[in-house]
Amino acid sequence: MFIYQIGAIVFLAALFHGNCEANTNELSYPTRKVAGITVINTPIVQDAEAFALEHSTYPIYKHVMRSWLYGVLMINSNETLSDRVDLEVHAVATLLHDLDWDATEASPIISTDRRFEVDGAFAAREFIQEHQDGKFWYERNVQLVWDAIALHTERSISYFKELDVQVVSKGITMDFSGPAYDVSGEDYAVIAKAFPKSDLKDSVNDTIIWLCDTKPLTTYGATGKTFITSNLVSHILDDEIRPSTGAAVYHFGRHELQFNLADYNLALRSITRQLVSQLPEKSTLLAQILETIEDGLGDAESTVAILQMLASAFCRIVIILDGVDSSNEAGLRELMKILLNEKTQFQLMLTSRVPPSHALSDAFSINTITARATNEDLSRYHARAIDEAPVTTEVLDDSRTSQFSYQKLMDMADGRFLPIIPTWFSNIASQPNTNFLSLVESWSPKSSLNVPQTFCKALVNEIRASKYSELTLCSLYYLVYGEENGYTFTPSMLWEALIAWGIRDEDNTVFTLAQISNACVDFAFIDSKTKIMKLRSPLLLDYLRNEVFDDKYHARHIRATFLYLTRGDHEGACRSSQELKERLKAHPFLCYAARTLAPSLAALPSLPYDGDFLKMTTSHRSVDSYLQAAEAWPYIDEESYDEFEAEEERWRCYTRGYTPLHLAAHFGARETLIQLLVDRGDNIEAQAANGQTALHIAAEIGDSSHTVKRLLECGANVAAVDEDGLTPLAHAIVYGCLESVRLLISHGADINALEEEDLLECSREKPDIAEFLVGFGVEMPVEESEPEE
Repeated sequence: MFIYQIGAIVFLAALFHGNCEANTNELSYPTRKVAGITVINTPIVQDAEAFALEHSTYPIYKHVMRSWLYGVLMINSNETLSDRVDLEVHAVATLLHDLDWDATEASPIISTDRRFEVDGAFAAREFIQEHQDGKFWYERNVQLVWDAIALHTERSISYFKELDVQVVSKGITMDFSGPAYDVSGEDYAVIAKAFPKSDLKDSVNDTIIWLCDTKPLTTYGATGKTFITSNLVSHILDDEIRPSTGAAVYHFGRHELQFNLADYNLALRSITRQLVSQLPEKSTLLAQILETIEDGLGDAESTVAILQMLASAFCRIVIILDGVDSSNEAGLRELMKILLNEKTQFQLMLTSRVPPSHALSDAFSINTITARATNEDLSRYHARAIDEAPVTTEVLDDSRTSQFSYQKLMDMADGRFLPIIPTWFSNIASQPNTNFLSLVESWSPKSSLNVPQTFCKALVNEIRASKYSELTLCSLYYLVYGEENGYTFTPSMLWEALIAWGIRDEDNTVFTLAQISNACVDFAFIDSKTKIMKLRSPLLLDYLRNEVFDDKYHARHIRATFLYLTRGDHEGACRSSQELKERLKAHPFLCYAARTLAPSLAALPSLPYDGDFLKMTTSHRSVDSYLQAAEAWPYIDEESYDEFEAEEERWRCYTRGYTPLHLAAHFGARETLIQLLVDRGDNIEAQAANGQTALHIAAEIGDSSHTVKRLLECGANVAAVDEDGLTPLAHAIVYGCLESVRLLISHGADINALEEEDLLECSREKPDIAEFLVGFGVEMPVEESEPEE
């Protein structure tokens, strides 16, 4: 009966959509229309569609159809794709990409030890090889289908593969993320109407949970923690069998380490907000929660207290901590102890690179999912390095070749993608070079060798010995710290940075964009459309940050940034959003340079930069252009910039009227620079557009008491008020440090002029300063609690 229904559905589809012929990819194919879109209709495509339906639920069948049609629209709108993508390969790969979700009992497709994508790729290959037309396919086309299916969830890889693979992956992605890649919203809606997607979320959730249950060691790494946990929350909230359930998830970033309970506070606050939003509109608990937050949501304990209040409103609460740093078990145990110290409705799920100990998991009934690469993943990763290796004309005789132990390399990797570059395989026999060979042979299972660090060190040594070491290391510096600071880099940005660093080619010419890309290609992915670059290896990123890029690199970045910001071609603030957009488009490094200068100076307080500062601030117009760029939206592309500016016009957000002395205070400058500016005649009492003097600015910077001290010694007025009527002392007690407060009071600042509101904020934010003021006889106000009803 089921097979009959398949035949009926496919047959009806063919009748409804009609058939015709078209010439595509310079070959003539039979076609039909699906949802108004002309698609290839060869026998193998027809049978692939039927095969997909046979081994899928109907919601998943509709998903593969939508994904196929989105990909067809991509191809039709792009001349390059139309010329180069094989329509039959694209159709078969997309239609069969979810064979691995066949949840029928004893399915021949599903293995117990492979990632589900690999199961699907093998099933699709077998389908092609057994099909009467597939037997005539080129092996390369069969391999493209295998790659497209095996990599369709790994966008950081598939988007850099052959165009056929890219289109399959991007078409599938669009079914989750919406129209993109020149697919219009109207066309997207037509497809979604023909194949409604209202049941997609539940079907995907059910399948992912089934996969996590049946093959947890391979499912998690494949689907990605944010995909699983975000969709799991939706699944829990939509569960009609277990109503009145609350669910919340927090994704820890790579740099969010949790050493103690305080490090979980941001996550707990986010979870609290999510659960509050799930309360019924008429809940009386909502008012109590808001009242508690108004009184001040402080440390983790107070946040947990609110979570305990929320527990009474739900039958159960599922909290998912995604990407937990479980290596710091003390902090995790502290969290579990305070969160689960009573019998509550809380259920917890943790996802992490390394699971917590069995003792901790058992003690608190923690659900854990462990992610690690499988041997299939590692094999494909190592094979890619070999495929990309440069081939020499040298043919090695048997005496100079040996069987390389790839199994040993996988054992060394221990589920990690070690940084490997193609040049380590440097001849036609795919033999590893001497350095790489010795690296692998030096390891044994009982070795205490730090494998990731050893690989990274060897790679960096190879970079340093290369012809373009400075070019490569400078580029890697910005890829590392760009990600650290939340920015993405492109070759154009690196081109400007290299000029500022003074790094040039042997003939003293600037490097071309192609040279920059080629220098980074072994270490970074480069998006073919946006040109955004991302380091391939997180292990290498950590090593470079911790072991290679020291204060010398940071100092060089600071000096190069000062030099870059001194340039005359972007001097003076722009007078419109459009003008600033054009400037940032022409100078893509400008926003990053301006935004990171102050934090870089704060991180390296011992660096003298007086001369660089004086050159940059020779003209007040340079100060304005710096401040404007530091406040502007980063320019990624014209569409996103216009969208951000429509929400908030940040081109006008900077404070006008800053003098070099204001900027020096903003940087927390050394005493010598303050003295230089005063000695040359800068007005120490100059006020910016908001009425603030340099002393106001220095007073509210936590670690700038040395700047405050020198300004006071140079005669700065402690009684100056800004446009809000606030003195430097009023800023210092809320935002500054105790030493700055001491200095201001010792130079005559009037503590009696402090407003009650500022004193109350001081009590909340700076208890040490509040205690100091009490010693001076200041009566600190106490927050009045609302009378109980």
